[in-house]
Amino acid sequence: MNILVDLLPTTVIINKVEYEIISNFRTSILFALLMGDNEVEESQKIEQSLELYYPILSTNSSNTTIKAKQNNLLKNYEEAIDKIMWFYKCGEEIKSSKKSSSKSNNIKLYDFEQDGNFIFSSFYTQYHLDLQDVEYLHWWKFMSLFNSLQENTKLSEVMKYRSIDLKTITDKEQKKFYKEMQKFYSLENKISEEEQNEIEKEKNEWK
Repeated sequence: MNILVDLLPTTVIINKVEYEIISNFRTSILFALLMGDNEVEESQKIEQSLELYYPILSTNSSNTTIKAKQNNLLKNYEEAIDKIMWFYKCGEEIKSSKKSSSKSNNIKLYDFEQDGNFIFSSFYTQYHLDLQDVEYLHWWKFMSLFNSLQENTKLSEVMKYRSIDLKTITDKEQKKFYKEMQKFYSLENKISEEEQNEIEKEKNEWK
């Protein structure tokens, strides 16, 4: 699939039957949040994922053709989930891989929930694109823009802090600074407002 010459997919084939798939970027963000929610059981994640992406499952009709398509999709739910993963990964082949939203050492560099404000502001800074005003943007287009964010955007700055290997820094003060930045922008931990203010103050002193 070449984004420059090919039309981006809005349907998938499941057991030789074509299905519409919701391609708007917000749906795939919701999917990412769902997958990262440890309080949702795996069976529920499968059910909710299917309902998120396949609008035919929310169609209440006695039409035999629609019923048959719904039954086919549910019967082949594993293939339907595979197609969701293929779509979410923007056409990447489904295979065992360590590749994720991280660089080295499986460090998670961003989170659509905790970094929502950073993502919004970064798109606005670089593309002058207000994501609140966008009714529809294909997920693959969104990710193409996302992956091309420049270093001067807030999200890129935050991701840089998270990706730094502290063991490679020899200067003690610099190492302390990046350690505090990683703590401040941690995706795992919550810190107090007082700690946030102190870290932000130290960060400004380095500028």
